[in-house]
Amino acid sequence: MPIPLPNKITNNIRENLPNPNLSLKYYKWADFYNNVFTGFAENTKHENPKFDFLNKFVALSGGDAYKQAFETRKRLMEGIGITFTMTTESRLVFGMGYEHPTEIGFMFDWTSGLPIIPGSSLKGVALRAVEYDIDAIQDTLDKKTKEETKNKIFGSPKEGSGEIIFFPAYPCLIESNKPFLELDVMTPHYTPYYSMPAENPPADWYSPVPLHFLTVPAGVKYCFRLAHRKNLKDKESPLLKKAENVLKYALSEFGVGAKTSVFYGYFK
Repeated sequence: MPIPLPNKITNNIRENLPNPNLSLKYYKWADFYNNVFTGFAENTKHENPKFDFLNKFVALSGGDAYKQAFETRKRLMEGIGITFTMTTESRLVFGMGYEHPTEIGFMFDWTSGLPIIPGSSLKGVALRAVEYDIDAIQDTLDKKTKEETKNKIFGSPKEGSGEIIFFPAYPCLIESNKPFLELDVMTPHYTPYYSMPAENPPADWYSPVPLHFLTVPAGVKYCFRLAHRKNLKDKESPLLKKAENVLKYALSEFGVGAKTSVFYGYFK
């Protein structure tokens, strides 16, 4: 993955930006390769330079600049819809399928560099929760009315877009000098089989290959925001409250993001 800058500029950025945009740092300045991409950087001493890079990256996420990034966004969004907070009950990970030299990507907001939960993902898991249990609407009316409420929130092929906007969720109340990222690891055992299944059986004699990846740890508080499409400043709409109840239920019972089947991405 080429760094799209001349060497002198790249080296100057690495030395003089103590709090870079984490998205840019992760995807464009992965500095465990040399600048001509013929191998690992010469100053890499550890036998696992990718692990070194990720460890440094986790430490970098403890800077005060990222707390300020959230505060700025929060100020700009004040007055729009309603907001509520929930805390990660387990590790959270998004964007693992993105291309990256470490082999595992991660979801960052391109502007602030904060680890976000896309609004589309929140809307998707909320809709899944309602389709699984229509009573998640928390309405005492009949099933037909609940279906109509669901269509108003999420939209339908017949009625078009839903009335509720699901904004991306950001970590809030970031503690100074405390990283909001941490490393996790998975150890696939059948790499030869996955690479060339015709030549290698899925046997138990292969060696596990540790793959480290970024996550948001348990105990991080996230801010969620919902708004009515027809009036962004409306805070009293009953439909907003119903959407909030559904989303809270979905996040606590279904989780969001990657690896939810092994209890990643759950909130409380």
